[in-house]
Amino acid sequence: MNLLPGKKGIPVLDESLCLVCDPCLARQVCRVKAIRIIDRGEAPFIDGHRCMACLDCIPECIGGAITRPVVVEQKT
Repeated sequence: MNLLPGKKGIPVLDESLCLVCDPCLARQVCRVKAIRIIDRGEAPFIDGHRCMACLDCIPECIGGAITRPVVVEQKT
């Protein structure tokens, strides 16, 4: 079984669903500050090097922009 897009099961942020909240509630609950904002007014991104894959950010995202990683079954 493989996890996409991250090897650790890092959540996925869909920029088209992001409401660009100020403040970002998902970012506030992230203990390791893996949700990074570069430019105000633009969607943040999830830093895969920081993310612990705890998925605490998913229920906090009011726009539903952060989701679980896709699980892909491999046929053997």
